[in-house]
Amino acid sequence: MSPEKKIRLQAKNSLANNWTMAVAVILVVFAAFIVMIYLLSSLDLLCEALFNEFELQQIIDVEAYTQGYFLNALILPGIVLLIPLVMGALRLFYLMTKNNEIEFSELFYYKGAKYFRSLGVFFGVGVRCLWQAAVSFLPSYIGYVLLTDATAEKDKLAFFDNLCYFIVYALIFGGILLFARLSVKYFLSFFLYFENENLGIRELCTLSKAYMERFKDSVMKLILSLFPWILSCILIIPCLFVLPYALTCLSTSAKWIIALHYQSENKDE
Repeated sequence: MSPEKKIRLQAKNSLANNWTMAVAVILVVFAAFIVMIYLLSSLDLLCEALFNEFELQQIIDVEAYTQGYFLNALILPGIVLLIPLVMGALRLFYLMTKNNEIEFSELFYYKGAKYFRSLGVFFGVGVRCLWQAAVSFLPSYIGYVLLTDATAEKDKLAFFDNLCYFIVYALIFGGILLFARLSVKYFLSFFLYFENENLGIRELCTLSKAYMERFKDSVMKLILSLFPWILSCILIIPCLFVLPYALTCLSTSAKWIIALHYQSENKDE
């Protein structure tokens, strides 16, 4: 049995008694993002009402406002506020692979001072992956922007338009694989942080690169084996089951890589 199959089997065993909680975690994270977007949209409507009530044409750029630029400027900071919740979800799945039973409250682990520390770790690692993300997703982003602009006023898409959308979606999924390949050396950064919160961002990334030296290909094989499942996430409902499975598989892989490295260090001593 290949290492990837063993990891998938262990992930299924970890989820066997935790499916309800795992799906609930994904639902809560999704709900948090939906509520955030709803609140921002409500704020946008409130601002629009105030704008009309007090006739603020001299203060506010009407054209910029009506095109939704203000709302778009708020969405990114709003999403940033939810990153510690995402980090808490990933930590929960990681702990589940180690302890089998885990409390749902672990989802909200990053609060108080830990909230801001988790934000720092996320962006500290994210900055190191910026060029990989640009290379991987810029072609699909440019294609999508150009295509949506070209088809915005069409009531019905032609065959060529649908073909172009298919190509853009293929570029997106190809970009996911390319990004995984280029940034796989940082795969363990967050998991090492879950193990030791005293490590600095530079230490986390340096250790991740050292630990992953032997396991890059193994992790990529695991990601490739999960890719058909990830493709099914185009439909919303499968996400609720695919994401817990995929996150548990990746967490299981991280658990064993870290454990093997600790074992080799102990032998050397």
